Amino acid sequence: MSDTDGLVQRILTSYDTITVVGASAAAGKAAHSVPAHMQRHGWRIIPVNPHADQILGEQVYRTLSDVPEQVGLVDVLRPAASPFWREGRGTRGSG
Repeated sequence: MSDTDGLVQRILTSYDTITVVGASAAAGKAAHSVPAHMQRHGWRIIPVNPHADQILGEQVYRTLSDVPEQVGLVDVLRPAASPFWREGRGTRGSG
């Protein structure tokens, strides 16, 4: 096992809840299927989406700061065509 694999394994086994920013109620989107996969494999998800009230049976919070409990592991799901990524702001060291 590589150092990276070991690190990923430690992270994923350290948390039982994953906050999913950008989770979607639309079944055809990765932002829905990825958190659904997480649920099927035992993680509790906390969806964050300003346009939904419930996703995958969980209450949705409008923003990350609205989540009432301590947030540990966060998965951010964004459309590939998002201006955030096209403009290069999704890269390390970018502003």
